[in-house]
Amino acid sequence: MTIEATLAASPPDHYVNHSRLGPFWVSSSVGYVLEIQASGGGRQPMYKKTTDGGQTWPGSGVSIDANNCRGITGWADWETSGDTGTKIHIAFYDNANGRISYRSLDTSGDTLGTRTTIATVTNDDTDMDTFELSLIKARGGNIYALHKWSTTQSHYYSTDAGATWAVRANVPNFNQEDRHELVPAADTDTNDIACVVSDDSADQYVFYLFDVSANTWDAGTVIVAAAAINWPNVLGMCTSVRHSDNKAIFGGANDVDTATMDLKCYELGLTAAGKSATALTDVVSNTAEMAECALYIDNTTGDLYCAYMRGGTYPT
Repeated sequence: MTIEATLAASPPDHYVNHSRLGPFWVSSSVGYVLEIQASGGGRQPMYKKTTDGGQTWPGSGVSIDANNCRGITGWADWETSGDTGTKIHIAFYDNANGRISYRSLDTSGDTLGTRTTIATVTNDDTDMDTFELSLIKARGGNIYALHKWSTTQSHYYSTDAGATWAVRANVPNFNQEDRHELVPAADTDTNDIACVVSDDSADQYVFYLFDVSANTWDAGTVIVAAAAINWPNVLGMCTSVRHSDNKAIFGGANDVDTATMDLKCYELGLTAAGKSATALTDVVSNTAEMAECALYIDNTTGDLYCAYMRGGTYPT
């Protein structure tokens, strides 16, 4: 089945990492996806809803914002362990007004909340190949947004459900061509978070813990060393949180288009005292012509699923 046939896909849009767009499943039949839809020559952030388990999707999405959009990401309440909320939290880049915006979608009645501004940024879309955006909700309720564009990084949080945003300390050693994903941490302070980074300059995957009370990041722990992840690359990593123990499962490719390329899998301990990166079995080993990684945890059964692309001639 086709979810959307008119995605905005012309340069520079296809250089942007539109990560964590769903599907966000409310039940086995009701789910939502986020997208940037080509509409009247513009690029609008939209959502779509299925009510039959993904068998059919409406032809037109529902507009989240009318302004031109270059990047979007989301996080559902129920992706955070212990959270019984009904909202999908959405961050998107409004390049028409030079801002990173936030808006929530309450799935209990499909109502959109008030748009607020996370950060004001340079009104320019000529360097979108290094754009990235991540948004999560911590176990304690704080919402965090991390935005990276070229050599500029912005880290913000909200303690009032997205109504207002304040600056937080930036992730250390986070450079122009790095990629990142935020996840809730597992410490006693339930508003602490973690950030997984594909460190392009050091050729490694590493993760950092953020202490919200001290407004500081730790020194970082290497997940996979000697990972040849130099740009230009697709986003060859994915991190999901297991609710039973609040540990993260990380998947990431350790090379690009080589016969010895592996799709690695690690378990991450997300507490300061128990911080660790424990290798699990590779998803696939010694496999060229492979790209991307989408790792999913069934938090009902604990089963892991990993999707990736393979075949043909990389990167086509």
